[in-house]
Amino acid sequence: MYVDSGAPGDLGPGHAQVLDTLDTLGRIQDLVRLPIAIVCDNGQCITDEQALQNELLLMDLIDDLYEAAGEGVYIRNIQACLMLAVKFRIEISLLRVEFVCGQFSAVARNARTSQRAGLALVGNTQVDAALQYYTNDEQRCLIVRTYNTCFVAREGVAPQPWPAVCPEAQPAP
Repeated sequence: MYVDSGAPGDLGPGHAQVLDTLDTLGRIQDLVRLPIAIVCDNGQCITDEQALQNELLLMDLIDDLYEAAGEGVYIRNIQACLMLAVKFRIEISLLRVEFVCGQFSAVARNARTSQRAGLALVGNTQVDAALQYYTNDEQRCLIVRTYNTCFVAREGVAPQPWPAVCPEAQPAP
């Protein structure tokens, strides 16, 4: 494994960033082991909150990989696979939003519009651009806004905190 390669005392470029990436990946793996369902029988599948956390962790993983790349770690071989995981997770979450809040609700339409822009990049084999699009601040805010708008009102769950980059996180004037 990359983390253990190199001579003793010579851990190679990006060692700390690779360890951060592995930590984030471990937390994602805990969530992806949970069954997926649009309607969850007796709580035996991933919850909406866990799905949101999974998406935020995928964003963190992408950021961690880019930080590692900035230190000289080769990440190209994982980018296409990671984009497929992101694409799948977003589609499952959007199906759930459409089920709970309605396919034609404003919150579902806004999320689908954003998804289409990302899928266009993927369709044009612009994987790097698609990953950067997915992790930009606007997308991070959109997924929390979608959760807080849809699931809090319809499912009675607690709202999730806003990332610091979101306008909603800023104190009112």
